[in-house]
Amino acid sequence: MALSGVKFNDDRLAFPEFGKQKAAGVFPFGSVPVLTLADGTKICQSRAMARFIAKQTGLYPQNLVAAAHVDAVVDACCDLGDLVMKSTQGIDKKSPEYLAKRAEVATTGKLAQALEKIEKFIQNTGTEGFAVGKQVSLADVYLFHVVSWIGSGFYDGVPSTFADKFVRIKSIRKNLGSNKALMAYYDGKPAANKFDKQYIAARDL
Repeated sequence: MALSGVKFNDDRLAFPEFGKQKAAGVFPFGSVPVLTLADGTKICQSRAMARFIAKQTGLYPQNLVAAAHVDAVVDACCDLGDLVMKSTQGIDKKSPEYLAKRAEVATTGKLAQALEKIEKFIQNTGTEGFAVGKQVSLADVYLFHVVSWIGSGFYDGVPSTFADKFVRIKSIRKNLGSNKALMAYYDGKPAANKFDKQYIAARDL
């Protein structure tokens, strides 16, 4: 919504308040996020919300094949975090092996291999700075977000530069990171969280 210039209220709930609202049945699936429209209609589940917004703001192709390519990139991005988590499943977080496995999955292991597949895919479906076609789509938003998030420090042991070798992905992150609307959004946040620096750093890739 920030990318598209749509005004919105970003309501963050402390856990006790979330618990109260959940118990009251405010959230259709018992979880957040939930997008509440002006007429009170609730849209829920992250990807459903993202696609709804993208379709309303021109970030979703009308061409069905192009839309399918966007969906493929979005779904592939949503699998990446699980690859990191599975790489250290059953390993003690305090063990040296834990961080070594995280670094391995990000640089040569399954995360790196998955990104290589995405890179090859968008080399065929998009152009420099864009995952599909020649304009910003939801696929670019997901690549910008997910890759930046994974390298933000949220996942211990994953280096912030883990995806920099993928040229097309890097060009997309830079394109969105340097978008004036997104720069204004991140620079204007009243309380930036500790992970925002990776989104901001994308503008200088």
